[in-house]
Amino acid sequence: MASPLSEPRSFPHPQDVSETVIKPARVVGFWTAVALPFLHIPFLMMGLDSTTDTLAFLGLFALNVVALVVGHPHGDS
Repeated sequence: MASPLSEPRSFPHPQDVSETVIKPARVVGFWTAVALPFLHIPFLMMGLDSTTDTLAFLGLFALNVVALVVGHPHGDS
C-alpha cells in the first residue's frame, strides 16, 4: 500500500493557473476600469473642497489606474 508521502506531488500546470486566476483578474480589471470613471463625475461636479474629498478622488483615480494596468490585456488573443 502506497503512502501519501511516496506519491509524487501534483503541482498545477501554469496554463491552469492562468485560466483560473489571471484571466478573471484581467476581466475584472477591465470592467472596473470602464466603470470607475463614472464615479469621478460626482466628485468633479461637487468640487474637491475638503481634504477628504480630494483624498477620496485621488484614491479612486489610483484605483482606476491599477484597474487599467491589470485589465489592459483583456481581449488579447
